[in-house]
Amino acid sequence: MVSCEEHPEQPSDGSVPNPPVPNGAEGRIDRPTQLDRALRELVDSGVVSPAQYRAMSRAASLVPGRHEAWISEALGYVGGLLVIAGLGAVLALSWGHHGRGFWAGVAGVVALVLFATGQVLIGGPEPLRKGTRVLASGARRRVAGVLLALAAVGATICLSVVLGEDPGQEQYWLPFALGTVVAAAGHACLRTFPTMLACTALSLLSVLNTNSQFEDLTTAVPLTGFAVLSLGGLWMFLGRSGVLRQRDPALGLGAAIALLGGQHCLSRQEWRWWAYLLTAAVALGTLILYRVERAGVLLVVGIAGLSIVIPELVLELTDGLRAAALVLLFLGAGLLTAAGLGLRRRRDVG
Repeated sequence: MVSCEEHPEQPSDGSVPNPPVPNGAEGRIDRPTQLDRALRELVDSGVVSPAQYRAMSRAASLVPGRHEAWISEALGYVGGLLVIAGLGAVLALSWGHHGRGFWAGVAGVVALVLFATGQVLIGGPEPLRKGTRVLASGARRRVAGVLLALAAVGATICLSVVLGEDPGQEQYWLPFALGTVVAAAGHACLRTFPTMLACTALSLLSVLNTNSQFEDLTTAVPLTGFAVLSLGGLWMFLGRSGVLRQRDPALGLGAAIALLGGQHCLSRQEWRWWAYLLTAAVALGTLILYRVERAGVLLVVGIAGLSIVIPELVLELTDGLRAAALVLLFLGAGLLTAAGLGLRRRRDVG
């Protein structure tokens, strides 16, 4: 005797019946789902048979709901952030109870655990050794990327604890350099935005802290500014060449860092004209690059750069007179008028 569960009854009109819902799967999916509709279209076109349709629908109904995956993903983010926050709180509240070596070891273990957990989520280093790409779901990739980025922060804290605050020990850039290396290693394993962002931020902090290597700030400020500007150019090159998968974010972050490098020279009075020149050059170069790349972030950074440097130049040339405010007002109004006329003419031309 054949049960109706093994061979469900076919409708007399030849249409495809609704797939059975397995025990315990009620409420997991809403019908009709997009997948169900797509499968029905394939059946109607003859690509998929009714039996295949029922098998695929039954398998889809056993997949946990998206809300469950979302909760797991959120818990991964919160857990990683709480680990780093807890590490910082423990160091701040219990520093005197143990030696520097103990706390450096704790920070190092935290960094290793975060990095290892991220590797486990994407399949570990074995797929990389075999020369195959790591395949993981979107949620797993996102959580793993955050954990790898937080591992770089943990490594930075670890070396900061090792160096301490001893007199004459001014290697403040070294912890950020180590964090940059760890973030770069994480990005090599999994090219996601969090790992790229961690690598960018830590490399910038490393370059900015090279000021401690110079006793004369007159020399340190321009060298650091040029180094930051060069770092921004490097990130833009990596983004445009395809080394970094996140092309537009890399271009935007690189342009913003280059803009910061130009403005860095303002901290010394004798280098202020260099600051104006470099900022204007970066802003104009970014707008020119936008014509080629068509990345919206380049347009934003370029306009921001001009909005910063033009008022600085006007105030410098007018010695801070009140008339400078009117100059900026009329200049802005004139540019808006020109933009409006240009856009109107483009619409008329088609």
